Amino acid sequence: RTRSSGRGRRAAMAGAGGSSRETFVMTLRRALDYTTAHRPDLARWAKPESGACFIVNRPNDFASELAATGTFWTSSQWRSFTRLANMWHFKRRTNEEDGSVVFEHEVFREDRPGRDVTIESKRKKVGGAARAKAKADEDRKQIDAFREKVRERAMGRSGYGTADEGSSLTSGGPGDADLELPTSEDGSALMSGGAGDGELQSVGSEEDWF
Repeated sequence: RTRSSGRGRRAAMAGAGGSSRETFVMTLRRALDYTTAHRPDLARWAKPESGACFIVNRPNDFASELAATGTFWTSSQWRSFTRLANMWHFKRRTNEEDGSVVFEHEVFREDRPGRDVTIESKRKKVGGAARAKAKADEDRKQIDAFREKVRERAMGRSGYGTADEGSSLTSGGPGDADLELPTSEDGSALMSGGAGDGELQSVGSEEDWF
């Protein structure tokens, strides 16, 4: 028996009957609407006042029986379902009395389907943060290279303004045409003030980080 890849398991759980762009939470909503109406013995939406979003009454059968319908997902593994739920920020706890599993989420609610599109997986958030960090690193490299060029230019001059004298070494002097302030990808300046006292101004928007 071969073991399917993580990507294959995620694709299998993503939804067999929905569109290719349907996320896990969208497929989950369809599944819970179905079970609440037709199979509450498997799972159901929780009451809003309970603080939970849904309850799986029979964990051992939930994923497999819904997979058998061919409408929601193809994986029959409960562990695959719980891993995906964790990736999408669901928290779970087991009810010791009856063995049911209660899931909680800050956004996912039966009466708030429009907010599903705002829910992102941990993988997407990590990817965004990594891209933002790479952008910030590249910006810092540009600034370091600029400062080094200014420093070398100052050391090679005689009788012309230096950073210690307060004169600008980034404009107005002979041969300074190539000393342009570094800019980010969006054209915004990465430094302000005189040479040597610039600070990072653009290291990625809030959307890049979150």
